[in-house]
Amino acid sequence: AQHYSWTDSTVYGIQITFDATSDLESNEDFLSLNYTDFTGIARIRRFTGTAFTNFVIDTTSFVLQFTSDASVQAWGYRFTAAPYVLSCTDFSSLTGDTFSDTEPHTIESSHQYCDNMDVTQHYTWTDSTVYSLQITFDTLSESENGPDTLTFSYTDFTGVARTKQFKGTEFTNFVLDATEFDLTFHTDGSVTYWGYRFAASPYVQSCADFTSDTGATFSGTDSHTIESPHSYCDNAEITQHYVWTDSTVYGIQITFDATSDLES
Repeated sequence: AQHYSWTDSTVYGIQITFDATSDLESNEDFLSLNYTDFTGIARIRRFTGTAFTNFVIDTTSFVLQFTSDASVQAWGYRFTAAPYVLSCTDFSSLTGDTFSDTEPHTIESSHQYCDNMDVTQHYTWTDSTVYSLQITFDTLSESENGPDTLTFSYTDFTGVARTKQFKGTEFTNFVLDATEFDLTFHTDGSVTYWGYRFAASPYVQSCADFTSDTGATFSGTDSHTIESPHSYCDNAEITQHYVWTDSTVYGIQITFDATSDLES
């Protein structure tokens, strides 16, 4: 195994670009790039044959592993690893993306961002097994507190339009209970900061997490999604307690997802 690391404080991601000649014996010889992303999750990108796709490692170090058997030799691999920089011009031209897989995807501004930006992007997940998204921010995320805002706009599973807005250093992780959203980043002409970066991951609640969940206490007046794993597990017997403490709350509207289904 080989370990590579970038120590310059301005580097926050690595662009991996493969030589088109890269070739390994298919399904026998493998190149793996292993790293821990900015959310703390271990990731592996594995390549074989000629299926080498360029991508961005959203951290500053990785471990490379190369394995080959004793049968056929091919050309091998070659790639450039370059510090990733998203310019303000490139960022402003982005309109969003459509994802057909169930992998996490990194979405970010330029770093630093620029003055007088008003950028709206649309993101959607088309895989039928995806029903909500875990949004996990990089702890570096920061904007001017007040004028510079990041806003998520989406329609939840009940058909209600929702918005979540962030600014300053108050970028809190949350579950977005939809499979698509609009993302709007607005800045004024005064001060600029690092910007934002987050991982949008299809949300999966395990049976173990569900059975250990005892409920929650909510202090605000926002709506909250409460759900089982999908699919749920056998032999479950779960009791959870939920309470709202805001003095203006006097009742709770319960609205089920139309997909809800239990063995009759």
